[in-house]
Amino acid sequence: MHKLVRQGLITLIVGAGLITEVGINNAHADSWWGYSSGWYLWSDSGNYWKSGWQWVNNNWYYLNSYGTMQTGWQDINGSWYYFDGSGSMLTGWQWINGAWYYFDGSGHMQTGWQWINGKWYYFQGSGAMQTGWLQTNTWYYLNADGSLRTGWVLSYGKWYYMDNSGAMAYGWRYLDNSWYLLSQYTGVMQTGVSTDSNGRDYYFDNSGKMVDGNFQDAFAGQLTQWFNQINQLRQSQRTPVGSSDNRDNGNVLPALRRTTEMDQWAQARANELASSNQGLSHSDNLYGAPSWAKTNAAGLFNSPNYDYGTIVNGPECLASWWGGTENPVDMWTAEQSYGGGHYLTEVSPYANVGGIGISMSSNGTFYAVFEIGYQQ
Repeated sequence: MHKLVRQGLITLIVGAGLITEVGINNAHADSWWGYSSGWYLWSDSGNYWKSGWQWVNNNWYYLNSYGTMQTGWQDINGSWYYFDGSGSMLTGWQWINGAWYYFDGSGHMQTGWQWINGKWYYFQGSGAMQTGWLQTNTWYYLNADGSLRTGWVLSYGKWYYMDNSGAMAYGWRYLDNSWYLLSQYTGVMQTGVSTDSNGRDYYFDNSGKMVDGNFQDAFAGQLTQWFNQINQLRQSQRTPVGSSDNRDNGNVLPALRRTTEMDQWAQARANELASSNQGLSHSDNLYGAPSWAKTNAAGLFNSPNYDYGTIVNGPECLASWWGGTENPVDMWTAEQSYGGGHYLTEVSPYANVGGIGISMSSNGTFYAVFEIGYQQ
């Protein structure tokens, strides 16, 4: 004997899973019928077994082509759904077989990155929520509740720093008024004596804060190399880039003299750009300039090489990048191919002094500044 259960006016017990014609005809509304093979939904208004998606008592159900109510995991038209033991489709957060899953309002199982209630989560291809370390295009860390971590992370006795996007940070970082060095390979916060990517040694206390030295010292050798590269460019044979070119028709130019006050100017500008972290702009190019440079475009109009009416490019070159160590001089020189740009400042025939500086914003963006001028 098989028990057939019906929601409505009539409950019948029939043998061998058969339904009497009277039992069906006497129904007055859609009703569930249970067999050993599963549950089915009968449409009394149309006298047929329903299939597909059905909205019953404020819940969604799915009946296959045979009309059988589905439970558990179901792949329907390329999307995964989960139906509880009563057949109701689940939405939102669900704990299933030892893992957390998230289903949107339509019941679709979510995968990949998902923004849920103001936090980022990551779900594997199976739909299971990820926790701990995650490597996609870079490394991320997800808390025990699955939410994306930013800021400091302590993992297996090592400290790491995750930037505002959640990505692991590398190299120098200025945080809470202190400099930290994070391994360029693993992201691990450095303590004790450590060597940066430029080969310079620094000392960091047990909290990771730099004790001896400063960020500009770390780049001292690199800044000298970049300044020398500009002078090598000036002293090489060049090809004019256009009729508005303010150089001396490709002739070799004398090297610029690097001075402390020009370096201080360039460093003040770099620090200003890093502090605002609003991108590159020449609107405040005299910020931190020595008094003699605040008139006549850093003295360039006073140069004996100046020809009245010609274009004066300067007094600065700006570059920015995120992560790693780029070469700003290469960036500026490359602008020769599309009209000159900062390249014309590098090779200005009116300059005889220069300075260079670098700084980094709180989110790890580097700002490099090169200033030129003419000083008698």
